[in-house]
Amino acid sequence: MHADFFPRRSSAALVAAALGLAVSTAAFCRTMESGVKSCPDSPSRWPGSPTTSNPLLDTYDRFDAMLQPMAMPRQLLPGTRRATPGVPRTGHLAGAVIVSEAVNFTFLTLDNHVVSGTLYTEVVDSQDCNCDHYWRVELTPESWTGVDQLIVRNFQHPMHQLYAAWRNDELPLGVPPDHAQRSAGAGTTITFKIAAVVQPGQTSRTMLLDSAVPQAWKAGTVQVRATDGSLSAPIPTWVPKWP
Repeated sequence: MHADFFPRRSSAALVAAALGLAVSTAAFCRTMESGVKSCPDSPSRWPGSPTTSNPLLDTYDRFDAMLQPMAMPRQLLPGTRRATPGVPRTGHLAGAVIVSEAVNFTFLTLDNHVVSGTLYTEVVDSQDCNCDHYWRVELTPESWTGVDQLIVRNFQHPMHQLYAAWRNDELPLGVPPDHAQRSAGAGTTITFKIAAVVQPGQTSRTMLLDSAVPQAWKAGTVQVRATDGSLSAPIPTWVPKWP
């Protein structure tokens, strides 16, 4: 669908890929912003509302020990790996998109073949008055191999009330992640693992992190991993501004 946006790569682009540099094009960026974004403007915030508590999230907390991956995601606590069900952007996930970006990337596999595509990013001012974070990976048909992971780093977040899932209501043919993993300790690295693999010419489903933080800033990075273990350069991305 986006093949026309990728002309034949010049030697300069390949040199950049060899050096591990992400290649980006301004034409692909609907917004390229920085600074701090707040998410206090969703319809559920009534005048004088003192809290961001949400009954659905409270339900997640009470029943987190129960295995119910098909009904709702379980908390992604530090050091855990959770199944990622498909969810629509309704209920507490609904809200206005306040950041929308698209950035090209190009990198080389371990045997010096090119992987290229676009990373789409959104931040949503959700109904529970927090910032939710969305990513989607689309590969060009010319890519040598597929992509099986999306790695988000410096995702600063409280230990509790973080949920990983994917959107099941927007792209009928996208490849979804099957689970997400959060690093131990502070838990600032989140890895979406896509067992079915996003192949050349395909797109992933939109992967999402449902956060409990009402502010976001561009202080994190995303890396795309090819099936041979090679990684794109870190691409700046929006993450919670916490504490």
